[in-house]
Amino acid sequence: MAIPHLLSAHNSSMPPVREAASLPAPAPRRRVPWWQRALLLAPPADLEAHNTRALYLDAAYGGMATNVAIYFLPVLAVRLGASDLEVGALNAGPYLAGLLWSLPAGRMAGDRRHLLPVLLSSLSLYRFSCLLVALILLVLPRFQVEALVILNSLAGIPFVTINIALYTLFAHVLSAERMARVLSLRLAITSLTSMLGLLLAGVWLEQAPFPFNYQVMFIALFLIGMVNVWYFSRLRLLDQGAPPRPQPAPSWRVRWQGLRRERRYLLFLTSATFLHLAINAAAALYPIFVVNHLGASDGWVSLLLTIFTATTFLGALWTERFLQRWGTRHTLSVSMLGLGIYTIFLATAPSVPFLIPAHILGGIMAAGFNVGLANGLVEYCPEEGRTDFVALYMFLMNVAVFVGPLLGSALSTAWDVVTALLIVAALRVASGLAFYLLKY
Repeated sequence: MAIPHLLSAHNSSMPPVREAASLPAPAPRRRVPWWQRALLLAPPADLEAHNTRALYLDAAYGGMATNVAIYFLPVLAVRLGASDLEVGALNAGPYLAGLLWSLPAGRMAGDRRHLLPVLLSSLSLYRFSCLLVALILLVLPRFQVEALVILNSLAGIPFVTINIALYTLFAHVLSAERMARVLSLRLAITSLTSMLGLLLAGVWLEQAPFPFNYQVMFIALFLIGMVNVWYFSRLRLLDQGAPPRPQPAPSWRVRWQGLRRERRYLLFLTSATFLHLAINAAAALYPIFVVNHLGASDGWVSLLLTIFTATTFLGALWTERFLQRWGTRHTLSVSMLGLGIYTIFLATAPSVPFLIPAHILGGIMAAGFNVGLANGLVEYCPEEGRTDFVALYMFLMNVAVFVGPLLGSALSTAWDVVTALLIVAALRVASGLAFYLLKY
């Protein structure tokens, strides 16, 4: 049986139906060029995914620029003839400046409207310090170590501002559900690119004459660091509405009363300060022990640091799972115990090749420490007044990181570098146990 056409029942005087072919076809979607996608210039369809990608690319370049500079600057100072106390001052100087600047930096980063501009300007100044290291080696025939100590100390001002602004920014560009994963993968990416950078730096430093090799390396680190600045500039805040009207800053009495009510945060703050003191007490001892005591070349230093960062990358891949199953307390306690054992292996190594297994263990445990501490700050820091709490955290961390290298140098001067490392190992184990025993 034939099905009658539906239009046949209608009056023939009705206007004809327009053919579908006469409808305007939708305009084809223009494909964004690859270079715009690589530089994150295309309009984001998913804002949080866009921010996540920017943070991963930032970590790729920023991790390489920061870690190579931090690891090799003390080695450069030792090559220039720095004493134990000068190496300690080189490591502690940035944190003295950060100690004095933490609270003002917290107020600067507390305004959401100015958060990204403050971060970008501070990051640019910090990257510029790498260029100044190369100029010091080129221009100054004398007092190079002293100039490096002063420069590195001044670099602590933008450095502490970066840290406070970054921890505050995470809450504005990522959701709480994605936070732990992004932090873990950022550390993994940082470790991977740092491993590549340290390996290439070691090859270059071995092949080129001193100090030309260090000059070229720090100029390259400056350029790589500016790529890091670019990707930070591509971040966009999730809450794009009108920022709240700034409120007058509360008095110190009101802040202190609010702080006393946050028992979990105070316990975490005390424990984290002890952890940082134990970790950074070895900062000045490492180049003294490896370069002066064992006589390692730049190539060996590069290989050892590459192994350390490679295992940190591998450790970061499982740290998120460990955090989700066991929590921050267990993660940090196990990591500090492992870092204490690593320091014992380091101090008792009879020659440079014996440092390889120690650095494998140390890199894995360092991943747990870095991710666990960052996750703990986000977990225990109160939402209301977050910037002030982060600023207080950074203030006390700068106290610990300032005192730590000077403590290590004092121990090395009073006894010897091996005894100093063994004392630091005991401090690391004790700090891990204290973190585990405190009830949060």
